[in-house]
Amino acid sequence: MTFGSRIKHPSLRRFFDHWMEIKGERMVPLRSQLDPVVIGPDLKYVWLYDYLPVDDNYRCRLAGEHIQDTHRKRLADLLIDEIYTPDIAAFVKGYWDTVRDKPAVIYGTAVSPGGGRILRSERLMLPLGDSEGAVRQILGMSIYDFESEVDAEHGPHNIDDHDLQVFDCKDLQTEQ
Repeated sequence: MTFGSRIKHPSLRRFFDHWMEIKGERMVPLRSQLDPVVIGPDLKYVWLYDYLPVDDNYRCRLAGEHIQDTHRKRLADLLIDEIYTPDIAAFVKGYWDTVRDKPAVIYGTAVSPGGGRILRSERLMLPLGDSEGAVRQILGMSIYDFESEVDAEHGPHNIDDHDLQVFDCKDLQTEQ
């Protein structure tokens, strides 16, 4: 089974297919290669974070309206520790560091807190490189399932319930 065949939601699959197409023979694509026409219909699910090496942190560059509605605030220009609690920020940073350092692609599902609610989600995390090939941005798409919200007071739920699969970019050369 290829990595891409694991992706369930059609928007996530289109997003991954576009990333693979622009990546070509490179390990990771450049941000400038993204085609806004291709991702435009799903832009509300897209987010982009810049890696700040001096601070070893990530700053939100953009977050679509679905993402901001979930967080119930404007996310652009915020650091991850201004968006999430310290434990969740560390959890997220760990995955993004993997995406950046390997580089790798991460896909999976999760049950996570969001604005006082517990939400189910499906997400994809992708590296974007700079002109020297270093990964300086994490591009992602998260689709939150509001229909299956679980009220925090009426379990059962487990906010640590996640199934995120890491796939090394060097192994993606055979995907297409």
